[in-house]
Amino acid sequence: MASRAEQVCDALVSLFDAADAAELFNTTLGATRSYVSLSDLTEVGESVVALVVPQMTIRQRVSNGSDARYVVVDILVLAHLTNTASDDRTTVDSRVELLEQIDNYLAGDAQADLTLSDGKTAEYVEPTDERADASEIRKGLGVLYDVDDIARKRQVTGLVRVAYMVDETY
Repeated sequence: MASRAEQVCDALVSLFDAADAAELFNTTLGATRSYVSLSDLTEVGESVVALVVPQMTIRQRVSNGSDARYVVVDILVLAHLTNTASDDRTTVDSRVELLEQIDNYLAGDAQADLTLSDGKTAEYVEPTDERADASEIRKGLGVLYDVDDIARKRQVTGLVRVAYMVDETY
């Protein structure tokens, strides 16, 4: 059986595929779980690359015989810039909006729960969720940007970090 992190990532990719088909974002994500080297990222051109990567998992005891498994996932969005200031501004603004669209989409009631491959439900964790009392789980949830990448690498690097909780029995 696939790990919880793998199941959550696969469910997110499926969710993004459905969003792409419905044209819910300002650009197609084409989300993938493929891991690429840094040299491969220089070849993305002007298209968006969205990588869904597990960041961490934490097990938290709920009661005797029951745990909560928290899975934190990073959705990395990359896009290279062009060579003109006005185009670059448009590209950056569009990617910032895309990251916010992704964050809002995942937090929405219709997408808050993911059905995993083994039939379990992974519940979206809000940054203020008191069930997730470990600060590591809630730390950095939301949209993050790497401003240095714009100047140094000529690319927009953004990250949407989300967490999901799955009830486990043992």
